[in-house]
Amino acid sequence: MKNVFFSIIVVFMLALSMLGNVEIANAESTNIDVGNLVYTPTIAVKGINQVVDVTFRVANVDQIDINNLLDLDITVSNPRLDGNPLGNSLIVGNLNPANIRDLAVGAEPRNVEFTVNIGANTVAGNYIGTIKVEDINDAERDNFKEIQYTINVQNIDRRLSVSGLDENNEFVIVSEEDNTVTKEFTLQNSGNVDLSNLNFKLSGTFTDGTYPIGFKVKFGSDVNAVYQDVSLDQNLPIQNIVLTPTQTLIVSLQVRVPDNIDLDTYTGNMFISDLGNNVVLSTIPLIIKIEPEICSDGIVGNLRLTINNPDKGDDSKIGDEISIETEVENKENKDMDVIVEAVLYDLDRAKKILTVESDSVEVEKNSKEDIDFTMIVPNDEDIDPDNTYILYIKAYEDGDEDVNCIYKSVEVDLERDDDDVIISSFIINPTIVSQGEMVSFRVEAENIGTDEQKDSYIILRNTELNLNLKSNLFTLKKYDKSGKDYIITQTFTVPADAVAKDYTIEAVVYYNNGRDSKNSFGTLTVQTKTAEGTETVETEGTQGITPTTGAGTFQPTGASIFDKLGDTKTLFIIGDIVLVILAVLFLVLIFKKR
Repeated sequence: MKNVFFSIIVVFMLALSMLGNVEIANAESTNIDVGNLVYTPTIAVKGINQVVDVTFRVANVDQIDINNLLDLDITVSNPRLDGNPLGNSLIVGNLNPANIRDLAVGAEPRNVEFTVNIGANTVAGNYIGTIKVEDINDAERDNFKEIQYTINVQNIDRRLSVSGLDENNEFVIVSEEDNTVTKEFTLQNSGNVDLSNLNFKLSGTFTDGTYPIGFKVKFGSDVNAVYQDVSLDQNLPIQNIVLTPTQTLIVSLQVRVPDNIDLDTYTGNMFISDLGNNVVLSTIPLIIKIEPEICSDGIVGNLRLTINNPDKGDDSKIGDEISIETEVENKENKDMDVIVEAVLYDLDRAKKILTVESDSVEVEKNSKEDIDFTMIVPNDEDIDPDNTYILYIKAYEDGDEDVNCIYKSVEVDLERDDDDVIISSFIINPTIVSQGEMVSFRVEAENIGTDEQKDSYIILRNTELNLNLKSNLFTLKKYDKSGKDYIITQTFTVPADAVAKDYTIEAVVYYNNGRDSKNSFGTLTVQTKTAEGTETVETEGTQGITPTTGAGTFQPTGASIFDKLGDTKTLFIIGDIVLVILAVLFLVLIFKKR
């Protein structure tokens, strides 16, 4: 039984060996190499390219001498549409392998060429065919090599891509008045055909009604390229420029900002067109921001600035605290002390409202630092909710703003409540009085809201001093009218038995028919008045201290043991005595044990 089992195994192994030999006999050639496909053009565009030239290489890599010659047969099939073998096919022509009909062993590889004809109605897609090279005199080994080739047919695609825009795909230029700014962007032919007959056009509103912004443009970086004047809404030919697929073109736009133009944002579009084919290839939004001078020499150097807070459109009111949070990156090859400055600007009135700045912070080279600080919205009578307010935030090198300075801006909304009254001033005179003396209070209330406030009144109070003074009723006009503020002056006699200490005096204004109030606080210091007319200051729970006059010397009433010892010499004497006593006691203990 065991013999039968082993016999079956041997037969099975022999069968596998025979099958393996058959597979080897039918394998592709190991002595013919076919490759290095080259397509001209690499992409066939319908209506543009009628023929694609294909070249491939054939080499004899045999190590065995086969009559010194290889008699080769080369066949190329018509390529058919990928994924649809029954669909469209292209026609192969001009196959001429005669130059390699006799390829000796070890000879240099030779090229074979053929053409593929592209019909006008060819469907776009990848067309796949085969190339087969066979040694017809080596039929015993079935000696051949077969590879695929692909013809890529595309529809016409005229397209431009643009680089050099911001994160919103806008071309933004920031400038001050009476200034010229030049900025570049790059066009690239991202289609599959040459682009010629290109034209440039600029449209938009680039004037405040009195002063227009001027433009010039230059195409290319060639030394012979010159700036040309640009007229709005007129095509400017980009002459002598043909962009082949993937080729780029640098466009330089020069903006001339006149003096006295309104500080504002001016918008429009730049168009790049192929007039020969009546195609607009690219529309580029153009944003020109005319801003006040923030950096003394404009944006310079290698600082980068990110504004994390506030966000665009954040609301703030008079007296609100605006948290300014920034990240500053130092891309300079040195450590740098950096200051961040915030400027609140009224765009409608071209006026700076407030400027605050951070402490100087060291930012190491090629690193980032968070720099945060706050701004309090001031009580400026000209703050109008209908105006546009910009918060300009700049980072600059401490002491070298002309070397490293960058700024960004964010629009903020400054609002006023309908009903809003503050105490703009609270004065106590004098601030230090004696028991039984008179003090004067001056309080100013101001309407910072948009509604008139009738029947308003002020109260001064402190319960410990039994102070409770109320003013007459008064009316406050709205924030931008004369009569928006009201001043009261009140006097008060401090009780003769008032405890000598500091008292907090509260001034409160009531408005909006008494429903709303705002307060302010001041400090009044009361002193004790002595019988002799000299004054001492007492605090609750403590005795008064009578001040002394004239110069004097402090004499202590007692002395410690260290005072009596006198000096360092005395201490050394005492130390020696103690050491002698300890030595004697040590000797007594030794002899006692013996």
